[in-house]
Amino acid sequence: MEPRYWMTGYAVLFVAALLALAARGFAVAAGVLALAIFLFGATFDVIYVRRRQAERLHWARRRLDRIVRRQLAAIAVLGIAIAATSAATGYAPLRDAAPSVQAIVIGVLVGVATIYISSLLDWYWIVPRVSGTVGPAPCELSGQERWAGLTNFWFFHRAVATSVVIGVLAGVPAFIAGHSGSDGTAWALLGSALAVGYSSVNTGVRTALSFAFNSPVHVGDIIRVRADPEDDHLQDAYVVDVSIQGLKYTLLARDPEDPVRDPQGPVQFAQKGTQLSMEEVLKVRRVRGADSPCRNGQGCQAVNWYCHRNPMANTAWGPGEPDVSLSTSARY
Repeated sequence: MEPRYWMTGYAVLFVAALLALAARGFAVAAGVLALAIFLFGATFDVIYVRRRQAERLHWARRRLDRIVRRQLAAIAVLGIAIAATSAATGYAPLRDAAPSVQAIVIGVLVGVATIYISSLLDWYWIVPRVSGTVGPAPCELSGQERWAGLTNFWFFHRAVATSVVIGVLAGVPAFIAGHSGSDGTAWALLGSALAVGYSSVNTGVRTALSFAFNSPVHVGDIIRVRADPEDDHLQDAYVVDVSIQGLKYTLLARDPEDPVRDPQGPVQFAQKGTQLSMEEVLKVRRVRGADSPCRNGQGCQAVNWYCHRNPMANTAWGPGEPDVSLSTSARY
């Protein structure tokens, strides 16, 4: 999730939810949650800083790291300030509000916190390894079992986060329905519609949870795909990243002028492919013993948004820096 906009937006929503929690009369809980999120992010930041390699650290990553740190600091400072002010002044205008208000406040807080924590895991644990910031990237050591654990964890934390959000969408209206008398049916139907709607967009949650323990395909693998449904020819492709919706790949070719696989010559990235759904991922098989697309690291500079060598990576330009476009990673 892109830090400047999406993660910043969720950080703002989290602080707003803390304010609502304090207004409901839970000032201490608001302060504890703010401090917990800060310590969680700060711990992963320390681990990341100790492991990153200076020669592989893109200037874009440095800028975005500062933004994430400012988000965490703002959450801690504002959260503790809200808690202290509410406790000192007795500010709790929602203390006697209906149970439905409490359910909405807690539901929003849990949902937003879950997504932001998942984003922190992406930013500090997944992206540095996929980008090659803390060592060789998957495209430099493609097809290695060393990426199995990374892929499994990637599937796991996103599946858990999505499951929690689905639970909140269904649970909050269900709770309100149980305390709303004649309006209960309407709330129950709303909860069902929200949960079903969100689940339909993220249909691969159950499969992703199963992949969390034994994914059949890993990031960095070379797989065979049918890029054109009307073409019986299978092409080699490099697995770029994974998400609840499936996996993304980039086509490979021996001859950059010809997308048909030539057994002679070095492997190169040919063109960006599309996304395979979870159902299609179950049918994909890895190409055993395939060469890394760029074993020397030079050819993978634009393989994906994450690559530490990508001159158009993940940030807008600044003074004295190249004018590049902003790209975003897979979203929830």
